[in-house]
Amino acid sequence: MYNRIQAAVEAHGLLIHAAFHVDAEDQVPVLTSDQSGSWSDAPAGTLILIGNAGSAFWPVFSRSVEYLDGQPDALDRWSFRLGHSLAEQFSGRTVFPFGGPPYHPFLRWAKRGDAAMASPLGLSLHPRYGLWHAYRFGLLLPQRLEGLPAAPTPRASLDLCLRCEDKPCLSACPVTAFSGSDYQVGRCTDFLAKTPSYSCHKRGCAARRACPKGRAYQYQPEHAQFHMQAFVVQHSSDK
Repeated sequence: MYNRIQAAVEAHGLLIHAAFHVDAEDQVPVLTSDQSGSWSDAPAGTLILIGNAGSAFWPVFSRSVEYLDGQPDALDRWSFRLGHSLAEQFSGRTVFPFGGPPYHPFLRWAKRGDAAMASPLGLSLHPRYGLWHAYRFGLLLPQRLEGLPAAPTPRASLDLCLRCEDKPCLSACPVTAFSGSDYQVGRCTDFLAKTPSYSCHKRGCAARRACPKGRAYQYQPEHAQFHMQAFVVQHSSDK
């Protein structure tokens, strides 16, 4: 079944970031009853974490109903529809990193089966994809699937940020919104709102682009603009 799920995910330009057998300490929600009642409130056996790397999914998403209808939260709504469709197809349940609180511990889950690690920007850094990846949803299945990929090696000796002496991500922001331990969101959004011609709007966050890892996966301009516009709108409405 794992190979079938992988093929279904890749058909939408997404990929499986992590897949593992669930333990009690993973804090994975139970599988609430499906229409037939076949696994009412049963524990999940497998969690498959699904998301994107680079802009591979953009051609699919940008042709979707959600993107074209002009309504807010297009990517979340597309992820929601796709996630539930896959859950129905493979008799599971979908959980999302948005829509809370409460929020599910996606970054903790990612550490179980992905090679990503924390970065000074607060984003997840992957050895291959750099900062240009995201988790869109998790697929919970009642059975413990066979054929899952092997878990990554321990990352203690692979911490790319500790070995990065220059840390260009912390000096590239025009308003020094990142300190390595803190992110001044208001300082960032104020600058972006006042300078719509700055490169962050057209190419994505300057601090994110400064990281040397995963540059081949940097978001395409239209994809980057989509995220930056949504980010500015969201945080402007929070004020």
